[in-house]
Amino acid sequence: MNLSGKTVLLTGASKGLGRALAVQLDAKGCRLLLVARDTVRLQTLQKVLQVPNSQIFPCDLSDGDARGKLIEQIIKNESRIDLLLHCAGVGSHSKLSQLTPEEVRMVLETNTVAPLELTSAFFSLLPKDEPAGIVNIGSVAGELTLPGMSVYNASKAALHAFSRAVSIELVNNDRFCLLVILGALRNTHFGDAINHPANKQPALYRRLDVYPEEAAAQIIEAIERQRFVLVIPSWYRVVFGLNRIFLPLSKWVTQILYRRFR
Repeated sequence: MNLSGKTVLLTGASKGLGRALAVQLDAKGCRLLLVARDTVRLQTLQKVLQVPNSQIFPCDLSDGDARGKLIEQIIKNESRIDLLLHCAGVGSHSKLSQLTPEEVRMVLETNTVAPLELTSAFFSLLPKDEPAGIVNIGSVAGELTLPGMSVYNASKAALHAFSRAVSIELVNNDRFCLLVILGALRNTHFGDAINHPANKQPALYRRLDVYPEEAAAQIIEAIERQRFVLVIPSWYRVVFGLNRIFLPLSKWVTQILYRRFR
């Protein structure tokens, strides 16, 4: 897929991976429709973009009414979108005893309902005679279930299932659906969205994280190649394989570690 001149809807664009994607897509010659909650950050980002007519749309994607207004506004003003890139997300490290209905709603609305709803709303705007795509930023947590992350696990697992089903539907078309299975990133504000963050992170594990700019470059390359799955960092593929082979053992070990260190 040649990205030059394409119109891209990008959610979660104001910081972290979303901002890195916006900057690199702009450098590829894309016109951007940028969605995020933080109006000031969106305005700051818009000032550094080189491609003319890129627009910002402040919106809290966890709010159904706000999503409805966003959909109406974009459909009214846009006749074509070449790429839907769902990057917005919030975290949750709450144990079952800590969960509230508000947190459950916020996580599922942002991570699952919003990308599904926006995809269904804008699918008709994707061109039928040229390459066009849907990109869902998933998570390692959508493949590996971890205690204390039940709602986040569920929100990403649902997004993964949706992406894989859509990929099959689009297999005979020039459209594609890319699922990005993403590990933790360095130097981002994603942790700010987590209600009950872990007190400590192993130093060695954190050294394996990638930078948002590196992840963005890999995602854009996968888009250009019209791939269906991308795992970042790639070594997680080994973890997924081992987890499937040794599932009973890994579950037992996880339970022991959780009881010991929670």
